[in-house]
Amino acid sequence: MSRSKPLTYQSAKAVLEYISFWNRKHFYTMCPAIRKMEEILPYHLELIHLYSVSQDDIIMAIDSFRFHFWEYKGNQMVMINLSTDERVVRLTYLGPEQAAEKFLLYHLSREGTRIKKVDLITGPEFISKCIPIAIKNMTVIRTDAWFPTSVPIENVKVDTTVREETLKMAKHVTVEIPRHIAERANPEILSEWNCKLIQIESWIKSEEVADYCYKVSKRTDRPMGSTLMAIHSSPVELVFDILHSKMNARKTVLNDRKCATIAIDESTELNVYDSRGRIRSYVVVEVCARGTAIDKVSSKAVLEYISFVKRKHFYAMCPAIRKMEEILPYHLERVVLLVFTRHNMIMKLDSLRFSVWENERNQLRMTNESTEKRVDRLTRLGPEQAAEKFLFYHLNRVGTRIKNVELTDAPEFISKCIPIAIKNLDVFRTAFTARFPTNTPIENVEIDTTVREDTMKMAKHVTVRIPGHIAERINTEIVSEWNCESIKIDSSMRSEEIVDYCNKVSKRTDRPSGSMLMARHSLPVKFVHDILYSKMNARKTVLNGRKCATISIDESTELNVYRSTVDRFFVVVEVCAKGTAIESTSVLERGQLFSRISPIYVKTFLCHVPSKMEEMLPYHLDLVMLWGVGQDHIITGIDSFGFSFRENEGNQMRMNNHSKGKFVDRLTYLGPEQAAEKFLLYNLSREGTRIKKVNLTTGPEFILKCIPIAIKNLSVPTNSSIENVKVDATLREDTLKMAKHVTVRIPGHIAEKINTEMISEWNCKSIKIESSMYFTEIADYCNKVSKRTDRPIGSRLMARHSLHVKFVHDILYSKMNARKTVLKVSSWVMISVDQIEFRECATISIDESTELNVFRSTDDHYFVVVEVCAKGTAKESTELNVYRPIVDRCFVVVEVCARGTAIDQVSAKAVLEYISFGKRKHFYAVCPAIRKMEEMLPYHFELVNLWSMAQDHIFMTINTLHFCFWENEGNNMSMRNKSTEKRVDQLTCLGPEQAAEKTTAWFPTNIPIENVKVDTTLREDTLKFAKHVTVRIPGHIAERINTEIVSEWNCETIKIDSSMYYKEIADYCNKVSKRTDRPIGSRLMARQMLSVKFVLDILHSEMNARKTMLNGRECATISIDESTELNTYGCNVDHYLVIVEVCARGSAIDQVF
Repeated sequence: MSRSKPLTYQSAKAVLEYISFWNRKHFYTMCPAIRKMEEILPYHLELIHLYSVSQDDIIMAIDSFRFHFWEYKGNQMVMINLSTDERVVRLTYLGPEQAAEKFLLYHLSREGTRIKKVDLITGPEFISKCIPIAIKNMTVIRTDAWFPTSVPIENVKVDTTVREETLKMAKHVTVEIPRHIAERANPEILSEWNCKLIQIESWIKSEEVADYCYKVSKRTDRPMGSTLMAIHSSPVELVFDILHSKMNARKTVLNDRKCATIAIDESTELNVYDSRGRIRSYVVVEVCARGTAIDKVSSKAVLEYISFVKRKHFYAMCPAIRKMEEILPYHLERVVLLVFTRHNMIMKLDSLRFSVWENERNQLRMTNESTEKRVDRLTRLGPEQAAEKFLFYHLNRVGTRIKNVELTDAPEFISKCIPIAIKNLDVFRTAFTARFPTNTPIENVEIDTTVREDTMKMAKHVTVRIPGHIAERINTEIVSEWNCESIKIDSSMRSEEIVDYCNKVSKRTDRPSGSMLMARHSLPVKFVHDILYSKMNARKTVLNGRKCATISIDESTELNVYRSTVDRFFVVVEVCAKGTAIESTSVLERGQLFSRISPIYVKTFLCHVPSKMEEMLPYHLDLVMLWGVGQDHIITGIDSFGFSFRENEGNQMRMNNHSKGKFVDRLTYLGPEQAAEKFLLYNLSREGTRIKKVNLTTGPEFILKCIPIAIKNLSVPTNSSIENVKVDATLREDTLKMAKHVTVRIPGHIAEKINTEMISEWNCKSIKIESSMYFTEIADYCNKVSKRTDRPIGSRLMARHSLHVKFVHDILYSKMNARKTVLKVSSWVMISVDQIEFRECATISIDESTELNVFRSTDDHYFVVVEVCAKGTAKESTELNVYRPIVDRCFVVVEVCARGTAIDQVSAKAVLEYISFGKRKHFYAVCPAIRKMEEMLPYHFELVNLWSMAQDHIFMTINTLHFCFWENEGNNMSMRNKSTEKRVDQLTCLGPEQAAEKTTAWFPTNIPIENVKVDTTLREDTLKFAKHVTVRIPGHIAERINTEIVSEWNCETIKIDSSMYYKEIADYCNKVSKRTDRPIGSRLMARQMLSVKFVLDILHSEMNARKTMLNGRECATISIDESTELNTYGCNVDHYLVIVEVCARGSAIDQVF
């Protein structure tokens, strides 16, 4: 191929789409011919970092480029190439937010865009306008705006729990709520996510774990294997106790660990157990196949909890367990009792139906509804006596539990049964005298009449639905006697009936708070309210923004009547704690003003009714500004209001509403400072006050009298640490000691130096000194910090230093015996190993677990960084590290690091092994001393690409270096550096194939490969042990999939992306069904042009596969052994894919015909 021959359109398109962002923009500039194509093609990016500081300050990073949109001497966009430190400044004709929106949507709103990693920090709202894109990994911090996605994200890391579709569909989600935020993981929201793994890296209470288990156990659509892992400091037995007592969880064993098991449905269960790591203890909640966890009590527990059919099967096959079986109680899913006449009855116990009738002789017919097999038996008793004897034999056992009971015209004899436990009960067309006695309150009852019955009085939730053809009304006297948590009347009730119910319930003082009645009511709720106001002196109130009628019951409870928010045709009557509903007079009419106007304005001028309450409640403010111009002129701002206290024709206070531009002047009888003090302390000195941001300019002394309050940014006496503080001096102040991030900038006209003694006392996460420090001052700071063993790991100082960092290092080496080390550093947008740099560092020991690292910044040589790190290994000697920060070289950083974070300069071996291929070869060429070491050390590669066009033409790529071995007027090797586009040609003494390396068709591997993609099927150990294999045979090759070879592979997933005949899939199923060593979850996904029905039919006819259902899909099931089965079904996402999966026995449910 000639070198000058241009690329074809398709080749150019493929190359342009997959090259890096920088190279693509470079080609866009240099080659006008590809510009139209470039503007259409989607991007494949490694990293997107988006940080919205404010609406006029947005920082964005795309791969190795950083873009800064801000307002400075006009609207600017600053573009920085992080690999070369080159920057370009451009003026924009749009505001920073509009410019950032236009720039981002221009590059990302292209169909097919893929991003490997996205970091969102307070992401701007405009990202929601982007078209759906594919993202692999995402980190989200303090943001409400999300990128729309076209496929589920692989890994998401968030700092809160929110209802967001991206989180619901993600595969793996990690939640880490910062400790300074008073927020807990929301179990209700977590239970709605459909993730494969949810990891909570914040502490979670035992009650929250139990609440999550309760909500997940009600979901039958969660796939097997979906797991929640949460940090749990208390013993896991506390969780077990709650689950055993409140949810009837079974005590089981899973992989030799204690476990609590909750049944979800017929095929799945929820297992809760402890997982202890080296540092933290996790509680794990996992959805598993039914029977994964084993009951602690061997055969007795197994026999008690297996299904009715299997238990009867064991009874028939195993005489040894018959005595035990006749005593043990049953745990049944469903019992149905249907009586036509005294001589014709039907009973159902789980999947077995028993019919008793009189037909020439007394007969009993038993039918297995799952297999449609039936057996007829003659009985010597009448139908009613036979049914009574049969039912009592099975149910009259202490400990019997039934999940669902359905009674239709039930016979009288069931009242003779001993008390049993029932969870759900449906009763139709029966006198309630015929009932099962119960020993625990029933969870849910559904009936078609109202009767006086203890079962009803003690049930938790009751639904009454009277059929429309029956002329019967709801008996309010009977309903008012029930002690249910909730009663739902699904038949229409009149307004007078609801009022009568309210009258009777209001006289009962034993009803617990929260118990409610929901009644269908066709008219507006206003009609009920009017009757209650007139006849029962109900008060007009407001409850959660809804009009309400309130009736007092006693000193602690009240009855609230209001319209349901779920269904407007229902009226709710609820027993609440006294004071739950708020009086509507003078509050309801001004409700909107309270939510829209500053609380001080509302408090002062509008409403005097809640004045006592208002004078005690704390404020939650966004902004407080305080500026003491002088003792006779003080200006303060609270949210959108400004207050000016001054002496002007008398002592005055001016209040400005900045949102409306209005102001009011008032005379005060105090001096400006005394009036300001009284006003500010009156409003802020309330326990629980929180302020988001405080700006102080020459603050007056009286603010020290304020009680401790919570502030997020800046200072006054506080009871919680401030996030960010910016000061112009160094001083001893508790606010500075406890702040997280402090910036010190002393104005140039002030002759004041940095006080290192004070700074060394601060416990900040980061201290940034933006004023120049002498190297002796930095060394003095290092000396003081190295004597403090209480500094947390990661705390750092970044100091501006005009001289070279070498001066700091020299004084540390000579006076503090610091070690000469090398520290590996990388920038916050680092995307490859090539961007990792090594910095000369001075290391000083602090104690056995921490050290201090001092080094120069990689971006600005005027910055030095001093950072505290954890030690990697415990040694007797201690060390301190001093270095320059990455962001600004004008700073010096003193940082406590982990032992071994900094690498000794003599440790060239460690440096040489982990640097990039290009740099390693560069050192090999320029430094003969390390050549022998280099030839022995292993490589750590990002990419190796090998393409053999022929024996005399071989291409090879290692990271960013491209090698071409070919025969052209001699044997040549051409080496090209993709990052610099430089190339070198060398003659070789070997042929191209020998020069490249004599090798087989496959690399031998020492660990299983994660993903393999091939274009054929062959016997190769690499394929047998790979985790995920994709086979795609090109269409022009006349080759079929070899099912015998594929069935020998031990992969987790095999995807056949070439069409397979349905007979080939059936042949694969036949071979795999004979292998008992395949793990549960291994699957084959095969493309097939015909309907999956053809595959299922051939499996049913030739392999006796059972007709089953798996997650609502038709399935063919083949037994492998006692614990596993092979399920074949169609894919939901792509109807051209057939899935063959190894599952736990019982995963697929037999179809009922």
